[in-house]
Amino acid sequence: MQEKIRKIILYFLDNIGKHASHNDIINYLKDKLGELDEREINNELLKLARENKIISHVSVNKEKRYEAEVRRHYHFICRQCGAVRDLFMEAGAVNMIAEYAQQLAKSYAKIDRVNMSFQGICHECRKEIKY
Repeated sequence: MQEKIRKIILYFLDNIGKHASHNDIINYLKDKLGELDEREINNELLKLARENKIISHVSVNKEKRYEAEVRRHYHFICRQCGAVRDLFMEAGAVNMIAEYAQQLAKSYAKIDRVNMSFQGICHECRKEIKY
């Protein structure tokens, strides 16, 4: 059953729920497989993340989101509707920011990972509120 759950999670994140919430994943699995133990699903999500097959991040509304895009990238998050879009940036720009942050934090930390998001209003929401 675990292998089936893993395959369905990966299919869902690759094809349907690009930046899915925990509840999105639970509901999709329940639709496909019926009632499931949420601990089993959570364990599979953790394993997939440890194996670098999925990543998780926290959205603007503090909700954990999952995705199957594991290449280095960042996110644009709409403050209005919560939509999440991937942003792929040149490594040089990100490295400059990381190096600068490391200089600022050198007395108390060693930065080994960068997790950035950009927030604003998406074009769809801008149309609705006439920005």
